[in-house]
Amino acid sequence: MPKPVFLILAAGGSTRLGRPKQLLRLKGETLVARAVRVVEEAGAIPVVVLGAREEDVRRQIGSALWVVNPDWQAGMATSILAGLDFLDVKFPGAPVGIALTDQPAIGATHLSALVEAISEVDIACTHYPTGPGVPAIFAPNALSLLREVEGDRGAREILRQELHLNRYTMKVFENWDTLDIDEQDEWDKFLGSNE
Repeated sequence: MPKPVFLILAAGGSTRLGRPKQLLRLKGETLVARAVRVVEEAGAIPVVVLGAREEDVRRQIGSALWVVNPDWQAGMATSILAGLDFLDVKFPGAPVGIALTDQPAIGATHLSALVEAISEVDIACTHYPTGPGVPAIFAPNALSLLREVEGDRGAREILRQELHLNRYTMKVFENWDTLDIDEQDEWDKFLGSNE
């Protein structure tokens, strides 16, 4: 099986935060640069999906591969679909993961577990108190599920649906850190607990 590739979704406009969360700094590193590093440390290939503030974000990702989502304002699903179109050409047959820049508590250990599991199952995902979500990784035979995403829901709804349908084998990894940076108070709280 080819080396897994993670789409790092970094195209959003961060309207609730009021500034680009991809460019927030944690210990001297932007969140998008951190996401690239964590994916690489987990043994996968990062591909950053750009949109809002494209050039500013691109400057933060070093030599990582990237693709532009021209329809980023239409929601997260368009970023996943733009990324999949790019991967169909560049990495056919590779397992595909989805990661976000606004989950700084997710580290390489967690992503490594997902990467390792994908050789045994069709889908490996993260489980939160509210249900399955991303980061997640899909084997090539399950990638058609990702093409079903719509709007701003992303892969989470697909994972929740699949958990009940059992069309594919899944492995779920618990993660009780539900932090997802969308607003200033969430960022302030995270910084306060990581000083």
